[in-house]
Parts: sequence; C-alpha cells; structure tokens
Amino acid sequence: MTRKGDIEPIVAKHLDRMRARGRRPRTVGNARDVLWRISRWAQGPILYLGAEDLDRWADARADQVDGNTLRGEMSVARGFYGWALREGLLTVDPTLRLESPRLRRTLPRPIDTGRLRQALATAARDGHAVMVAMLSLAAYAGLRCCEIADLAWDDIDRAGMSLLLHGKGGRERVVPMAPELLAVLDGLPGPRRGPVIVRRDGRRGHNLAHSISHWTSGWLHEVGIPETLHQLRHAFATAALEETGDLRTVQELLGHATPATTAIYTLVRPERLRSAVTGTVSRLAG
Repeated sequence: MTRKGDIEPIVAKHLDRMRARGRRPRTVGNARDVLWRISRWAQGPILYLGAEDLDRWADARADQVDGNTLRGEMSVARGFYGWALREGLLTVDPTLRLESPRLRRTLPRPIDTGRLRQALATAARDGHAVMVAMLSLAAYAGLRCCEIADLAWDDIDRAGMSLLLHGKGGRERVVPMAPELLAVLDGLPGPRRGPVIVRRDGRRGHNLAHSISHWTSGWLHEVGIPETLHQLRHAFATAALEETGDLRTVQELLGHATPATTAIYTLVRPERLRSAVTGTVSRLAG
C-alpha cells in the first residue's frame, strides 16, 4: 500500500460499519488515515498482524508523535481489531496487550491577554474578518478547532444568544454566546447559510479541523505571535474559572467529559495561589 487511496477491502468494510453506526465523517476519516498508516508501516494487510507486530508499530510510532496522538491511534487500532473479532474474522484480539503511553501532566498554556488583543486588533486592521471570527470563537466561547469547522449559521440562536456545538464523538452541547462574539460573526461576509467559516479553496462544505488549526496558527506565527489557536481555548477556560470559581461550570462550557480534563486547561495564576495561602494561614493562626 503506497497511495493513500489504496484502502484494504477489510478496512473499507470496517469504515462502512462505522458510518452505519452514525459515526461522524471526521471520526471515520481519522480512522481511515490511522489504519492506512499502519498498513503502510506493515507493508501489507493489517488484519493478520499479531500482538508483537503491533507492539513494534507502537514503538516506532512513539518516536514520531506525542503521547496523546499515539493513544488516539491505539484507540483506532483497538476499534478495528475489536470489530474484526466480533465479526469472526479473528480468534484473538492482538491489541489486548498494547500499553497506552503514560501522559505527563503539563501546565495549561493560555495565550497572554496582551497578545490575544494584539492578534484580534491586527486581524481587524487588515480587514481579515474570517480570522477575527475564528480567533473570537476560540477566545470568547472556548471552541475547539473541530467545533469552529462544523459551526453552521443554523447553529446560532440569536434569540437565546447561544451556539449549538457539535463536539467530539458526535456529542452536542449548547453554550451561551457573548454579544461581542455575535457582533464579530455579524461582520462576516457572505450568505447566512451553510458553514460560518467558509473554505479558503472556494469548495463547498465545511473545513476540516486541521485546516482551521493550520490556517489560524500559521497566521498567528506570521504576525509574530507564538501561540496556537488551541491556546486561545486555554485562555477562555482560565478566564472563565477566574470569573466563576467553579470548575464544574467551566467543564460544561468546554464540553469535557470530566473535571480532570478541564483542570488541564485552566491555569491558576500564582497570585491566586499566594492569596489562598495567605488567607488560609491567617485563618489557622488567628
């Protein structure tokens, strides 16, 4: 398998089954890419790869991607081989002994507020309304790249001042929309139907998530701002936590399954930690 269009028939059948079960096109496309890469690495059919083969694939892949990415690709592999086992195509699931990499907890990395304002002002000054909108959706509503890509005009509830978001795994949620964000969206050119962020290549349909990521992060770097779009989501999460003091509320806004994930996104600033220690000691010491 040398070309990306060369998908094994058994992989195509698995992808068809995913579609029949209502998996989102982005999820199916990601599975296709991962299984194609495994097949390219194996230089042959992947159905009959054994546990040792997949261990070697995971070791090789660990040198190329970070732990989060590898965990996601392992999940795709488990999905494929689990399906093959249920279909009677295998008698043993070779992914049972795959060990997911341990994830090192990193500090949240929200964009500096000054650079956020600089980015928005620069995009507005240059007449780049679409860039202003993408940055604002991340910074003022905490949207992921995939949610920005999937957002349609029909998802905007002006009366209720809210957005209907299509998140990971097909999960939907409704989040409040600030007046400032609505004003930005109203400044976008074009008809008020279909995708909010139209494709740069002029083709119909929605952008892919990685296209939004590359587009925005590339522009930020071009104007001298080192952060990525995802760090604007971190900034929204951090500011929301400071505003509410409630991690559970921020969890709902971000669409996380657990507060533990939300904690990764929210930076507790040193001055708040110092104030907490000072106040605690004062209470204890009388």
